[in-house]
Amino acid sequence: MNLPIFSVIITTYNRKDLLPHAIQSVLDQTFTDFELLIIDNGSMDDTKSVVQSIKDNRIKYVLNPKPTQSCDAPRNLGISLAQGEFISFLDDDDIWHPKKLEKVEKAFDENLDVGAVCHYENKVVNGKIEGILRYGPWCDHFYEKLLYEGNCLSPSALTIKADLLKKSGGFDLRKEIDGAADYELWLRLAAQGVKFYFIKESLGEFRITGNNRSMADPTYSLKTAYFIKEHLLSYEEVIFFCISRRGMWRVVCLYLIALRAFLKRGDCKNMFKYIFQISQIFIVRPFLIFNLCSRLLRTQA
Repeated sequence: MNLPIFSVIITTYNRKDLLPHAIQSVLDQTFTDFELLIIDNGSMDDTKSVVQSIKDNRIKYVLNPKPTQSCDAPRNLGISLAQGEFISFLDDDDIWHPKKLEKVEKAFDENLDVGAVCHYENKVVNGKIEGILRYGPWCDHFYEKLLYEGNCLSPSALTIKADLLKKSGGFDLRKEIDGAADYELWLRLAAQGVKFYFIKESLGEFRITGNNRSMADPTYSLKTAYFIKEHLLSYEEVIFFCISRRGMWRVVCLYLIALRAFLKRGDCKNMFKYIFQISQIFIVRPFLIFNLCSRLLRTQA
């Protein structure tokens, strides 16, 4: 049996109305050598029957035997089942443009040292295009770029060589980073020396609706800070024997985003809880806490 070039993984939960659009955008690809793994994370609507009504032997419906609150474990299940040379992810509320896989395959073919390919996406809010999400760009110190400047990748726009992804262990399932594990995986891959290539063209749509899980949620920044601290300790201690001022400011800024969100919500309990937490982390740098509180006060001025 010939194995597919691409394994496309869509994880889904109770999205019977949106999921068919994502599936159809995969079936409409001009590059047709793929398998499509639909990992159902315990849906209680008609997701299964909707998927099974689409007649295409490249589609494989899989019910996650241990449903979770997160899409990371279902993604790992898909990775373990994938038979393709490359693994692509697509969120169940996003779509691809027809030539996405064709152009990604060409990028891999022309850049043999590349381990992951990403492309731009149209940002679509409630059905209206509001701009282009320009991910990247690649640089020689891409791990540092991800570490200090933030996430510049998107799951629905990223394709990774299957052997590299499986070797990495996939998505980290610790509850402390639930919802931000994709960013941590990109960091880990970059730290392992994986080279990323960016196609400077929109080949999909990142769709935002009222049901999207938003990064405006303050816990996203806190979860990001959790693994950023781990990477800083691992990376910077080799060089500086302690976290540098630049590294500390990276973590402080993540806390600041969360604290502003708590303050805007009037959630003073959590705001002071995390001010205390960061004061324990950076007890030797009290000026950071002073500046953090000053910025919070200026926000409200």
